[in-house]
Amino acid sequence: MKKNGETNELRVRNWLQVMRHGFHEPVKLDEASTQLVRKLFDTTDVLKPVGDDDLKLFWISVNRPTFEQYKEDYEEDVSEEEARKDYEAEYPEEIYWHKVRMTRYDRRRNGEDVFHAVFIDTEYVLNIGDLNARGYPIDASELIKWLIEKAADVVERVKAGTYNAEIARNLPMHYRCGKILRKDYWDIYPEKRQAYRECFTQQDIDDFIALESELKKSRERGWYPPNAWDSMTARQFYEACAVVYKRLQLPERDKWQFCDTDEEHERYGGTTAKELYYMFADGRDDGLCNVPMDDTEEFDLWLNDKGEYYESNGGHPWEIIPSFSIRFSMHLGVSCHPKKKFLYLSGEMYERSKETLPAYLALRRAGYPVELIDGAQMLARFTETDYIEIVPCYLYPLYGSRRSDILDSTQLANGDKPGLVASAAVWDKITPLELKDNGNEWES
Repeated sequence: MKKNGETNELRVRNWLQVMRHGFHEPVKLDEASTQLVRKLFDTTDVLKPVGDDDLKLFWISVNRPTFEQYKEDYEEDVSEEEARKDYEAEYPEEIYWHKVRMTRYDRRRNGEDVFHAVFIDTEYVLNIGDLNARGYPIDASELIKWLIEKAADVVERVKAGTYNAEIARNLPMHYRCGKILRKDYWDIYPEKRQAYRECFTQQDIDDFIALESELKKSRERGWYPPNAWDSMTARQFYEACAVVYKRLQLPERDKWQFCDTDEEHERYGGTTAKELYYMFADGRDDGLCNVPMDDTEEFDLWLNDKGEYYESNGGHPWEIIPSFSIRFSMHLGVSCHPKKKFLYLSGEMYERSKETLPAYLALRRAGYPVELIDGAQMLARFTETDYIEIVPCYLYPLYGSRRSDILDSTQLANGDKPGLVASAAVWDKITPLELKDNGNEWES
């Protein structure tokens, strides 16, 4: 992998790809690389930690590759003009920035078994002592020597008192974290407001906003809906699920997981509520399928992982509409309130909420006691009183916000008016770097 010339963004991306084995199974390092990781930590030891476990966090920059360097790795058989277009598309910036995080802690508290970890942006790239490390030991000395060089430069600039001001001045906004009031964001991009609100009827929006007081009250400890039940059966759960499926007009599927009795078919006039559940839900139901439909005691035992019908087979009975990630699924569960039984509905992610809100209103209109998880925050999408997180370019806004008080996220690049968004946003402070008061001594 070694190339002539100094490290550039192309080389950094190549190394990140090589070291990408997954967060829980990092790459093993050979002995030479391990010693270089120790040197990297020694280099930064004079910096004051910014968090637990000797956390160090700093920014480094690297130039984009020259076109000649880019062509060395370019495998397509195209003209130089086409290659240059690809080059400009892949590396539009002259300088690229990376956030480096380093942490370590002493397992035995005697200095003999110290765990080290190094992250570049979101990638877990280097470790010492991670028991989950897999694969043949790799020589990552090129990457680590470059990091040592960059870290040494950071240390010198901290000593000179210039680093913090330089980062504040030079770090581009699309690498930073912040937030923007939804109203301000949607005023800049009104088509986003229109696209979201068009997913609902005006009656649904009005009815939902009218529930503001209850949605806020439901966050209080011990709250339950005024129409909550004293007891509950499996049938009530299945029938609630059916309300959701029918409101969303999901087309029926083959009954390959469960086929009900003739008596139940007659009762429902066709496809039963239980059959609908096993058409659309995740299916790992922990034995729910076998619980007698109208037996409150057996259902209560099953809810508490007890009774003859409970069996652990996946733990997803409440995932009534699954997705590629559980965060995007819709869940309809039964509350564990000590005195009352009621349903809770969740599915707050931006795209999923387009189904969750109509499902919630349909359950209420059908008379079911139901709590909407994160309902107050979902309501704020309509009143436009919440914030949208702005995540840096190396993170993915698809998975929503990383903050507990914010549901949605975006990036400056998600639109053609990044300057207006940046001006209206509230930006997080960049963590400043300082020198330790006690010199080079590391205290675990």
